[in-house]
Amino acid sequence: MFISAFQVHIFGTAFGGFLAQMYAKNRPRRVESLILCNSYCDSTSFSVNVPLFGMYAIYICLFNCLSLRI
Repeated sequence: MFISAFQVHIFGTAFGGFLAQMYAKNRPRRVESLILCNSYCDSTSFSVNVPLFGMYAIYICLFNCLSLRI
């Protein structure tokens, strides 16, 4: 299923807010507005606790999946 909208409104909370920020940073023309609630601004603390699979790696996986469809 594909979304036919050129620009989207994104709401993100907690780690979803971090992912929304990264998406907006990498695809600024695709984001009409960005709404954040209790959002993370950095995933360093996660990657320190789990060095082999930090949160940034999860973001890359999700971003690649979303990029193919949105």
